[in-house]
Amino acid sequence: MKFPLASVTIFSLVAAGPVLAAQDAVSGQPGASSTLSGEPPRSGLSGSTSGSSQVTDQAADAQARAQGEARSEPVGSASAKHQTRFQGDPGAGISPEQAQLNNMPGDERDALMSRPDAQSQIESLASSNFASFDTNGDSALIEAEVNGEPFVLETMTAYDIDRNGELSSDEFSQLQQGLQDELAARQQAAADRSDAQGSEPVNDFRNLDSNGDRILAGHELQRSSRLADEFDEADDNDDGFVSESEYVEFAQLSSRRMQHLIGK
Repeated sequence: MKFPLASVTIFSLVAAGPVLAAQDAVSGQPGASSTLSGEPPRSGLSGSTSGSSQVTDQAADAQARAQGEARSEPVGSASAKHQTRFQGDPGAGISPEQAQLNNMPGDERDALMSRPDAQSQIESLASSNFASFDTNGDSALIEAEVNGEPFVLETMTAYDIDRNGELSSDEFSQLQQGLQDELAARQQAAADRSDAQGSEPVNDFRNLDSNGDRILAGHELQRSSRLADEFDEADDNDDGFVSESEYVEFAQLSSRRMQHLIGK
């Protein structure tokens, strides 16, 4: 997706700008760290593995913890969280059934879950039984049998775990549960509003929320691999979405880190 120039994010502007400027000042080469150069980002927030960046980030996080403002996940945990999101972990906020929806393109997933009838359709589907769809009684569902059920039809591929082109009874049960978990997670995230209404981070969040569903999904931030890592850290409860409150909290923490790095 394309982002308007006016909606530069806290992730890319606050988290990257001051660090790049500081790096240029140290190197004596203005613009040497420009993201336009295509060089891998060197900031700790961008997932760098260089020793100096790790030490600096650890110092910044130590200062944040001393102020009672540390988050529940350490910097550098993004890759582990990303793996958890795709495998599922009920203890981390996403069930294995819901994780199957990560096999769908993000924009298609958002479009489906943003339908006005999503809640009623998912609730109706939850109370349905496999046999009611299996019209030919062969213990397998094919597209023709669920053609009138968009929430089954459009998620069939994601839940066709054995990739045989049809859904078994067990796969159908996972689909039912996954959609219920997805709906609940989205509703909870949408209700997690920030107290800092009217602030720059809130305005940035709303500019990024391209479909207006009051949550940020990963595909809405995929302008670079660096943003993907930052998204994982911003998703504090690991539910697969960044709420308005999570975004503001992460933006504020990023700002404090950058101020520490440039000596303010």
